Amino acid sequence: MRRNDAAVELRVSISALKRICWDYGIGRWPPRNVKKVPFQLLPVENQGQTPQLSVDLLSNQALASVNHSSKEIMGTAVREKITRKSAFQDAEMVTIRAKFENNTIKFRLSLSSRLVELQEEVTKRLNLEPKDYYIKYKDEEDELILITCDDDLQDCIHSFRFLGNTSIGVLLELKQPVTNLNLAH
Repeated sequence: MRRNDAAVELRVSISALKRICWDYGIGRWPPRNVKKVPFQLLPVENQGQTPQLSVDLLSNQALASVNHSSKEIMGTAVREKITRKSAFQDAEMVTIRAKFENNTIKFRLSLSSRLVELQEEVTKRLNLEPKDYYIKYKDEEDELILITCDDDLQDCIHSFRFLGNTSIGVLLELKQPVTNLNLAH
C-alpha cells in the first residue's frame, strides 16, 4: 500500500504517518518489499498442452503478511497516538460542577480558561448574566472564596489540581439587588 493510501485509510496526515512510523521503528513507508519470486514454468509432460504458470505461494503469502502486519502496526500506532492525545487533552481539562439554587450543572473547562469562559458556560446553561451572580468555591480550609478575576479562577484550578482533584465544585450565588438608599442626613 502506498504511503498516501495508508494515510488516507488511517485518517492521518502524511507527516503524522511518518512520525508514527519513526516512533515504531519503521524507517520508511511502505517498508521495503521482500524480493518477489518470479513466475515459474512447470515442466510440460505432454507436448500438446499449454504450459502452466505457477507462483511461489509461500513468498506471496509472506509478502501479503508483511503488508498486512505493517497495516496492523500502523493502525495500532494511530489508535495509541489518538489515545495518548485524548489522555493529554483530558489532563489539560477540569470538570466544573456549578450549583445554583436546586440545580447543578456540569461542564469541562481548559486549565488555562479565563473567568469569562466560566461565565459563558454558566450563561449558556442557566441563562444567568454574569452581573447577576457571584461565583465561589470552598478552598482546602473549607472557606468560601469569591472568584472575581482570571487570577482567582487560576488559583482555584491550581488548588484543586494540586490536591489531585479533576473536578471543582463552585457555588453560584445571586447578587442582592441594591435598593434605594436614603442618603439624606
